[in-house]
Amino acid sequence: MLCKSRVALAVLLSFVVTTAVSASTLSFDFSFTNTINANESITGIVRGLTDNSTGAAASVETLSNSGGFGLGEYVGDTNTWTVAAGILTDYSFRSEGFWNSPPAVTCCSLSISSDFNNQPEAGLFPVDFLSGLRSGSGLVFTPAEIPLPAGFPLLLAGLAGLAGLRLKKNRAARA
Repeated sequence: MLCKSRVALAVLLSFVVTTAVSASTLSFDFSFTNTINANESITGIVRGLTDNSTGAAASVETLSNSGGFGLGEYVGDTNTWTVAAGILTDYSFRSEGFWNSPPAVTCCSLSISSDFNNQPEAGLFPVDFLSGLRSGSGLVFTPAEIPLPAGFPLLLAGLAGLAGLRLKKNRAARA
């Protein structure tokens, strides 16, 4: 009986630790109007940032583009993001696609900067070279939804089952 309790406690602790580690990384959805290239609407996501620190994103991906090009994951030639109290405060990302290797995007270039000529800026180009950005693109970042770990409902069901078995065993012992 004591052994089963220790196993259950070990499983619970490992789940809590794993969940805490995965919850420490943040993702941000982004959107902007690509005024440099026919006013296209661009959306994407930045993944793998750590709160209260500066570092590289694990992934920068464009999810949609009304112009129909440049969708997919980018590898940054410049990839620096600062997050403070869950808010992106400074960022500089640049990827010239011809430097990338598939499956990363190779056809296009993406640039996102918090301080391009003293204003936030972003652009997606169907070319391999990024010239200077010259538009107010309306770049917006919002925290991405963090899904519950898939194992959480299973863990709860398992714990409920263990509690039910223990209750049944205690009732049988009293009878």
